[in-house]
Amino acid sequence: MAVITPGEAAGETAAAAHTRRVRVRAVAAALRTAVLGVLPPERSERYARVAGEINRSLTGYALGNLLTSLIAGVVVFTTLAALGVPFPLLWALWVALVDFLPMIGGALAGIPTVFFAAGHSLTAGIVTLIVFMTYTQVENHVLTTS
Repeated sequence: MAVITPGEAAGETAAAAHTRRVRVRAVAAALRTAVLGVLPPERSERYARVAGEINRSLTGYALGNLLTSLIAGVVVFTTLAALGVPFPLLWALWVALVDFLPMIGGALAGIPTVFFAAGHSLTAGIVTLIVFMTYTQVENHVLTTS
């Protein structure tokens, strides 16, 4: 029996995930072709165009949300590291992940982070609060404008 290293196992997992994605895309394409094939040509063209627009919009939303979450994580990491707060990478990861939640993500990520920084020092807590408030305003009014 051969021993599989963690790297090989991760590679196999990545390959399996890639195969799964390819299969899902193939099934989705076949389903789309089948559904559009039973429609009259004018409707088929319209639905294909609308589906393309929806796909572009959702992809843009997801990528924009990913980008703003990554930026939030980097801002938090930089701030906490500069202030000497312990575990800045852990808190940055927390903020980046929770920032994905619409509407409440920023507050849900920021409140415990500010309290933890304040537990380190009052100055760190106040600076972290100011950075969070400033970043939230920039994200809401510059990065994600309507």
